[in-house]
Amino acid sequence: MSEPHQASPERDVDAALAGLQEQIDAITRVLGDHQRVFEALRAAGLLPDGDGAGQDR
Repeated sequence: MSEPHQASPERDVDAALAGLQEQIDAITRVLGDHQRVFEALRAAGLLPDGDGAGQDR
């Protein structure tokens, strides 16, 4: 029985980095979408300004 072909360590690292970059890009897009929603809600007067809102004081 032959062993499955393994990628080189460099390819493994490159693939891992590419996967992480895709995740970072996706998270950045979602955060941007959420920021636009919150800005729209603030502009509509449905949310207070972000000056410590939601923090216990």
